[in-house]
Amino acid sequence: MNVIPSAQISSTWPSSSDYLYAVQNCAECFKDPVLRRGEAQCDETWGLPIVASGNFAVVFCIRCSKKRRQINYAVRCFTRPVDKHQYRYEQLTEHLRIQSVSGLVNFEYLSEGILVGDDWYPIVKMRWVHGHTLDMAVAQAISQQKLKLLGKWAREWKNLMANLCQADIGHGDLQHGNILVDHPSQCLFLVDYDGMYIPSLKGIPPNEVGHPNYQHPQRLDKGYYADNVDSFPALVIYLTLLALRSEPSLWEDFHNDDSLIFERSDFQQPGQTPIWQRLLRSKNHQVRTLTKKLIQCCQKSPGELPSASEILEPTPLSSEPWNVTTIRQINGSHVKLPIDIFVNPPQNVPGTQPVTEGGTWIITQIGQERDGSTSEQEAGRSKYVTYPITFANQPQSNSHQSANTVSNPNVSASSTIAPANPATSAVSPSPTSAPTQPAPTSTQNVAQSWKTSHAPTSAPTQPASTSSQSVAQSSKTSHTLPISAPTQPAPAPVATQQQGNEGLGCLGLVIAGIVITICAILRWFGLL
Repeated sequence: MNVIPSAQISSTWPSSSDYLYAVQNCAECFKDPVLRRGEAQCDETWGLPIVASGNFAVVFCIRCSKKRRQINYAVRCFTRPVDKHQYRYEQLTEHLRIQSVSGLVNFEYLSEGILVGDDWYPIVKMRWVHGHTLDMAVAQAISQQKLKLLGKWAREWKNLMANLCQADIGHGDLQHGNILVDHPSQCLFLVDYDGMYIPSLKGIPPNEVGHPNYQHPQRLDKGYYADNVDSFPALVIYLTLLALRSEPSLWEDFHNDDSLIFERSDFQQPGQTPIWQRLLRSKNHQVRTLTKKLIQCCQKSPGELPSASEILEPTPLSSEPWNVTTIRQINGSHVKLPIDIFVNPPQNVPGTQPVTEGGTWIITQIGQERDGSTSEQEAGRSKYVTYPITFANQPQSNSHQSANTVSNPNVSASSTIAPANPATSAVSPSPTSAPTQPAPTSTQNVAQSWKTSHAPTSAPTQPASTSSQSVAQSSKTSHTLPISAPTQPAPAPVATQQQGNEGLGCLGLVIAGIVITICAILRWFGLL
């Protein structure tokens, strides 16, 4: 752990050697009755207690017998003065009583835990996890070529971060030495809870800011303590596991005894050191995506990062300017489409037609990406479907919230898209003698151009119907033509011409002529 300098640090606080001497007699140094009956695990060579040393504390394994079975406890003894540790652990104990997390180990804070000389000092007592720290477990898995374990630990890590976020907990010092891999189950456990964040401790930061090879550079320099305190190191560890799973040689090239594959200097120079270049050239798409996200995180402040669970998703860190918020088909089902096709959509090309009121109509083919149940009859009938797309940064218009689907299995997307500019749109000429006139609105061009191109020459005149009925009836007619029907000319491509200065009367005649022609088609087939 990286410790913030404190004026309270005293040279009279017990050292690791003082604790090493004290735990050789558990019956005298401990006040807890369970620990008093135990004994410290000793080295076979020298017969001295085995100790794991850190920058802030030392840990001993105390073997205790309870009801004819042996239980091992980890006893954490502090080598520096603890500031408000008792209050912090009391609050954490109460929080975990309500919000339990499977990846955390049960613990107990004892203010008078161990006797060194004539004074009592606090300790943390928790169940011993039989396994290895993450760095040792990774080294063993790579040497034994058990790379599937790296993928399993990556999934475990993602679930653990989600559980912590759901319980409103931030560990505060995520690093390889505080992550234990249980030997039998291969599950991950977190230890060292001195710097944990919970809502009741907001505004009461600990006197540590985490390991420098895992933390955001700005947290090390300025300090940071909030609910997303784990976001940056969580992404570092998750990306490391996925990268080593895909390319184990990274371990030999970049690992050292104080990190996995990243160092503090890498975060200070995002995208510039050799580790970044290797990861950006990875064959694994997810590794490349998360590497770009980690580079973005280095360039932002810790407070701008999402939660530890959200940051592990392989999506861009910040939303694009054209962020899709709704993709809905007319019948209510949803369709999954690549997000990239909606970013800065091109203008006046087959497949898109911009709408000035704040949306875009995307015509695409329904394939295997359909999300939702659809009958075979409906799926076979709708090869091309129009989807209303709503963008988050544009206002919505009521005129396009209930738009109908215009589909035809025999017409491709490139031949049914009208230009975006209403002033330059025109209807293609029909086989009848009706003259070509400008279309009334740009949103009717698609339907009307197809209707007029399929009108028979002998169609009788019928009363005009409303424009909303015409669109639906045209779509219905296009799917019920008999096989013996005379062959009609193929629809001409939509022409573009400059609108003249015709008055409203001419425009009304054009609309009436189109509607009468459609009604004539329906009557000719006996549908009206």
